[in-house]
Parts: sequence; C-alpha cells; structure tokens
Amino acid sequence: MLDRWLSEHQFLAIDHYTIADISVFAYVHLAYEAGLTPNDYVNVQRWISDVQSQPRHLNKIYPYSIDEHSFEEL
Repeated sequence: MLDRWLSEHQFLAIDHYTIADISVFAYVHLAYEAGLTPNDYVNVQRWISDVQSQPRHLNKIYPYSIDEHSFEEL
C-alpha cells in the first residue's frame, strides 16, 4: 500500500517533507529487521533515499542505551 501511494506522491502527507515522513521513516527504513524486504518496493526505496537526503537528517542509529539524543528515557 505504501509503495503504491509513493508511486504517485513524493512524500506521505503532501508533496513535501513533513512530520508524517519522519514518523513513518523511523520504522520503514528498518523493516528488514522484521523480515520484510523493502528492496522489493522501488517507490519505498526512492522515498527512503529522499528522506535521508533532507537537511539535518540523522543517519547514524544508536541503541537507546548509548544514544546521545535519548536522554536515558528508557
């Protein structure tokens, strides 16, 4: 469903980057960890790349225990 939506839209809510993209990206770019194969979805892969190219995108992921941005909330 996501791939189909992205075949006609650059981003999720409207045709520019929004909090919707940030929220969904947090899970979709790690879908392989759940055994899903996002590489099978060309439009999702394009969207992931578009999100990662946004200014100030944090591309490095840390476990919560050492994430300098988590403030030890877990």
